[in-house]
Amino acid sequence: NVSRVRENDSVLIGAITSNHPEEIKVAREARSKKAYTVAFCPFSTDGDASGDRLFREVDDALYTYADESAGVITAPGYNFKVSPVSGLTGLLVHWMLMAQWTDHMDRRGAMPYYWQGMHETGGNDYNAMIKAYFDKRGY
Repeated sequence: NVSRVRENDSVLIGAITSNHPEEIKVAREARSKKAYTVAFCPFSTDGDASGDRLFREVDDALYTYADESAGVITAPGYNFKVSPVSGLTGLLVHWMLMAQWTDHMDRRGAMPYYWQGMHETGGNDYNAMIKAYFDKRGY
């Protein structure tokens, strides 16, 4: 929710296309509030880089090199390709950043606590245990 963004916040936008109007709007609004904006996205969509593009609206952009709007694998029974590479690159970037942030927080003595899924064995018990830490820190 961009209405909660403040100056010096960091806003990360992961996108599977480079020309989605709502993602471009979020980038513009966040920058107008002096937030630091980063997008990991393709720089074109299906080979077209004309017009408004997300990577032009952020402070820094990581090029995913995955500009297909659909997928890359031909599958029987589908009249379009499936399995977009952009989803894989987005997840890779997400988990790399998560690991790096966790490492930096740990080095500063502020190890983050991540919520576990309720379906995981012990997930509810773990979440109940860390809730006090979350409430105290806000993360």
